[in-house]
Amino acid sequence: MLKTRSENPKVRHAILRTLEKILDSLGERYMVLINDILPFISETLDDLDQDVEKASKALVIKLEEISGESIREYFKAK
Repeated sequence: MLKTRSENPKVRHAILRTLEKILDSLGERYMVLINDILPFISETLDDLDQDVEKASKALVIKLEEISGESIREYFKAK
């Protein structure tokens, strides 16, 4: 997840897409790690690179679908 802080937007985008693929494979089993990944996702939601920002928002939607809960409140609290 530290790669989400890379200076290279292609690396940030790739890690978010990889995470999305992992979520597709693991589904609810991945949710035990949600508290560990949310801070990193939060940092990419307002990324200067449009592709990174779009991938990050898509990841939030996927996490909400899997968990059945809104996680957007977490980001507002920050």
